[in-house]
Amino acid sequence: MAKSKEPGEQASVDDATLEAVQIDAPKVPAVLDPDDPWGLLPLSALGDDLAVTFMDFQQGAPGPGEADLVELGFMSKGAAFQMVDEKWYPTSDPIDFPQTLKVPSYRLKEGVYEVAIRISRYGNNPVEGDRKTLTIDTSKPNFGNTPGPVVFPAELGGVVTETYLIQEGEVSVLVPWYIDAAVGDRAEYYWTDNASPPDSEVPIREQEFSPEDIADKRLRITVYADEIRVWGPGRRALYYYLRDRAGNEGPRSILSWIEVDLSPAPGALQPPKVPLSDRGVLDRQQARDGVVVEIPEYDFADATHCAAIYWDDILVDEIPIDPADFPAIVPVPWLNLHARGDGPRQASVYYRIRQGSTYGPPSPSTLVAVDLTLAGQDHANAPALLNAELALVEVNRKKTLTLNTLLSADYGY
Repeated sequence: MAKSKEPGEQASVDDATLEAVQIDAPKVPAVLDPDDPWGLLPLSALGDDLAVTFMDFQQGAPGPGEADLVELGFMSKGAAFQMVDEKWYPTSDPIDFPQTLKVPSYRLKEGVYEVAIRISRYGNNPVEGDRKTLTIDTSKPNFGNTPGPVVFPAELGGVVTETYLIQEGEVSVLVPWYIDAAVGDRAEYYWTDNASPPDSEVPIREQEFSPEDIADKRLRITVYADEIRVWGPGRRALYYYLRDRAGNEGPRSILSWIEVDLSPAPGALQPPKVPLSDRGVLDRQQARDGVVVEIPEYDFADATHCAAIYWDDILVDEIPIDPADFPAIVPVPWLNLHARGDGPRQASVYYRIRQGSTYGPPSPSTLVAVDLTLAGQDHANAPALLNAELALVEVNRKKTLTLNTLLSADYGY
């Protein structure tokens, strides 16, 4: 070790110019993200001494018995330099960089710290370099409290159906907001049929909350269709564990239950039929005679299904399906027939099958020729033949003077 200079002793040129040399902040390989200005450390790095590396510090000029002192400081953010490790480097020995000093593991407690390198050329005139911030977080997310149950989409109506899984390919649920939620937090989630899940259950996957999730305070978990199907039908629950970026994991959430119906989705839908008279057009006489839509038999029809019928994209009615009674027949009222006007035009007619609370895709459409035009004035009781809103005819007398009355004197006129 080099001998320190006596007070008042003239500093060498190297000593005098050291303060003008930029000493970069050291690096901490264990941080989760080297570009993170807070330098968050994972929990896994806290069990051992923490390695801190530094690059070339410009050794002093070689000389017999001369050496430079490099110290590692570890201190609360903004506090004075506090040495936790040091090493002497003989000036005549070449150094392979980077070099490493360590923070003792017992000092790695929760808080925000700084590390820095301090160099004393020949053991004198210590100069501290730039500092790097480190963050140690050992607090569980949600302050260690039990997270609330996820919220399933309202449109499911309490049942996940095969129709929904085919259409959406996933079920997106909301995680209740928790006050210390941060970008990079994750939810490790599970699908179960057990009211008291054992610790041995295997997670489906984990999902990281995005910056948009945090900004909007809407935390989402996406469960894909195949992850639901593999558990089969029945009463199922979703639960999760919160884990922050540092690796702190909270307790299991409250379970959120839902019914899963994996019966086959309605398939092979045929276009509906709209029987018309020999005229082949839906006119006012056909409207008076009655118009119906017939739904042909389709694959996997079930008594739990309902059919919603649409005329020109306007709902006509929704009826339950009886698999033993096809075609299913739905009358179409005048309001639907006339909703788009008199025409002439072509009306598009189709239906959708509802499984649970989820409507499947529309059937192929049937086009119906519509001509509801008439001569003269329309009326509120259309399509009835009698138009009570038209003025009554007047019978003008020829011989007598009584209006709308024929007397014997008018005979022959």
